[in-house]
Amino acid sequence: METTSKNILVAGDLTGIEEASTALDEGRMAGCRAAYALGYLSEQEYEENKRVLLERLNALRCGPFGEKRRTAKEALWNAME
Repeated sequence: METTSKNILVAGDLTGIEEASTALDEGRMAGCRAAYALGYLSEQEYEENKRVLLERLNALRCGPFGEKRRTAKEALWNAME
């Protein structure tokens, strides 16, 4: 979600075309990350929100068409951590 420019986050269709529900949850994920970075969420709150959102995103990306997108997004998120 965070770009190579510090403190610039992207989500939804900017990171690859999917569908509206996925874009909304990616936006929520970016919002949680921003809130954590700014000190509005504790690490525990951030990790719990992230876990719930990742579960929802994985459910939206199930099946043969979503697997490629899910794998690519997971690689991006893991690189950010």
